[in-house]
Amino acid sequence: MKNFKYLSGIILTAFLFLCLRSNAFAVVTTGNASVYKVTIKSVEAKMSNGTWVTIATPNQELDIASGSQNAAVGGFSLTIPAGEYVNFRATCSETMKFSGSAGTHYTKAGGSITVKGDDATDASTATWASDPPATNNVTPVGTHTLILSQQGEVTMVADLKNGGDIDDDMVVYAKTDLSPISVKSDSRVSMFFDFDTQSTVHYESAIDEMYLTPPKEGSQFGVTVDGVSYSVSEANMRTDF
Repeated sequence: MKNFKYLSGIILTAFLFLCLRSNAFAVVTTGNASVYKVTIKSVEAKMSNGTWVTIATPNQELDIASGSQNAAVGGFSLTIPAGEYVNFRATCSETMKFSGSAGTHYTKAGGSITVKGDDATDASTATWASDPPATNNVTPVGTHTLILSQQGEVTMVADLKNGGDIDDDMVVYAKTDLSPISVKSDSRVSMFFDFDTQSTVHYESAIDEMYLTPPKEGSQFGVTVDGVSYSVSEANMRTDF
């Protein structure tokens, strides 16, 4: 049964779009992520009358790279009150951790990256896949090593409001509401996300840093109710910061 941990992939992918680089930078080497850790704060469902209902507050750090390529990762099911639902959203921390390699370069334990927006509008214009913030200031600190034994996790923080977010959260949801999904009092409900974390860690020799790009195209998320899946396409996803 597909379940909650897939949802972490939604947050992660949206976050990684913040690290897309300007065309002025050329990717030199590319590799795979071995760890993608993100903290899910809450999950909500939108009723057909427009009311958002909180269905989970896990405050749990999840590693969505623990599954195989383009595969689903297990977690737990959600409890949703009976009703008609048209959207789902997740809120998570803007701080995440990753590790991996790109060629002979490895992420270094204790490294950090801060992504800053150029203006306040950056925090409200990021949409899934095709429209990341236009420009970002990425500040790396000790993000890589050439010694495999020193490989470890790098912490990444998004500060797109250029001076500090009020809540340090990012919210992911479908831009356009879905057709009503009926949930009964005894329905079994879970969230799912299909993702591919291969070839997402990069080392840029010109700027001497490691950074992430999003999972490959074709990612999607959705909800399964009593064995029937309802998907949200990559093009219909939005992330607010």
